[in-house]
Amino acid sequence: MNKPIDKGLHLCRPNPQYLIKSIAEQGYSLETAFADLIDNSISAEANNIEILTDTTSGFMVFITDNGTGMTKEQLIDSLSIPSSDLDNEREVKDLGRFGLGLKTASFSQTRNLTVLSKKEGDNKYSGFAWDVEYLKKTEDWTLKVLTDDEINILLRTYHASSDTHLNKFENYLPSTLVIWQGLFKYENYLQEQNKIKALNSDLSDNVEEYLSISFHRFISRGLKIRLNNKILNEFDPFPEVESIIRLPKRVGNISNSSIKFEGFVIPYEAIKESKEHFNRWTTPKKSLMDMEGLYIYRGDRLISYGGWHGIIKRSGKMQLGRMKIDIGNDLDNVLKLNVAKSQIEIPFELKSEFYRSLEDLKENAQKEFYNVGLKEIKNTSKEDKDKELFRKVYTNKGSLIYLNYSNPLLNFLYESFDDDQRKIFKVLTKNINAVFNKNRQFDSDTIINEDNDSVNLDEIETAIAKLRELGIDEDSIRKTYISNIVSKKDINHIL
Repeated sequence: MNKPIDKGLHLCRPNPQYLIKSIAEQGYSLETAFADLIDNSISAEANNIEILTDTTSGFMVFITDNGTGMTKEQLIDSLSIPSSDLDNEREVKDLGRFGLGLKTASFSQTRNLTVLSKKEGDNKYSGFAWDVEYLKKTEDWTLKVLTDDEINILLRTYHASSDTHLNKFENYLPSTLVIWQGLFKYENYLQEQNKIKALNSDLSDNVEEYLSISFHRFISRGLKIRLNNKILNEFDPFPEVESIIRLPKRVGNISNSSIKFEGFVIPYEAIKESKEHFNRWTTPKKSLMDMEGLYIYRGDRLISYGGWHGIIKRSGKMQLGRMKIDIGNDLDNVLKLNVAKSQIEIPFELKSEFYRSLEDLKENAQKEFYNVGLKEIKNTSKEDKDKELFRKVYTNKGSLIYLNYSNPLLNFLYESFDDDQRKIFKVLTKNINAVFNKNRQFDSDTIINEDNDSVNLDEIETAIAKLRELGIDEDSIRKTYISNIVSKKDINHIL
């Protein structure tokens, strides 16, 4: 492939099979590879898309759509590597990026990529194939031209596969068929008995879930995706329910375009509901913590979701927080979008808006999380309130929870004590109330008091005397029993 062509010049043409295998290693999984091809179908104005797998004789995958289709010349261009200049201005609805998606996504899964296509109204398909085994022989960038017989055999195989699966589209005739002949990751690296099982598991566990959420905006507007026997339903991570909290939207402007940041806090009920297999808050294979984080949409396609991209750590107290980020396809260079369309970087000019939105979301998500127990305590009648173990109190610190001294058992205990025991009991329960509500207030050092929960100096001194009698040292008395109920400036007057 390398040879001198002139004095001072040497031709270094890349080996096609080596380069194809290299460009395929862009971090694709099976589901993200399918998503890249669906992007092309949507850009071609398709409203029906199929993904069919055929394992009757080896592995074959058909990804078809009823979009605008391609002429022979357009098909050759689309199979070129790359097929477009990434600096070219694109249509707003164009979900492509580098002109590599069809090839890199396909070669991440197969070593034989075949595409058949025709324009609407045409009767004849054109067909071409990139076959790595063939490239080994030619050692040149040789695109195979399919004969009419080869095209017809593939079409018959496709129709037979489509007929054997359920939920076939009515009167459906695809304009473009992307065909993967062979899936090397399953065929070459798994034991014989596990190959088909592994593929079916990935399709049901990963592909279905990923496509349902990644294209949920398109599916809600009428796009149909058939995955073997199933028509996919959308999964919207921001369902339209009254209980969800929408924070103020922020807009960052850059390069004559904009990015929108919007925080959402899903309600505390989601913690309980998400434990059910099918619920509105999580996909079947993921937890609330898996799905907390950033949701990045590019042209209505969700390209990344879940996790905080290393900005903050996942945590239980943030599991109710999600941030929606909407970008257009005209900011790809600024955001450093990668080939697999799975990662972006927030540019310096937008970081202040982003971090303000994130801090706002963090505060509200944690508040909702810590209020779970509080919201379970309902306002009831006076008679019922007296029976409750806890009571809700509204203060300038927000809604707080206190032990309810009118509760029959607590009242029985209190009435059974002598005078000193009652003083100690009040100091102890005051500590319980204070520690509990301080934790709910995000570890604030503020002393939270309420008239019915107050303790006087005599009660505190009685409790201290008993603690000393029990052998508790002064430092522990200060830190564990007194600092929660007495301000720092008053502690020294007591101890």
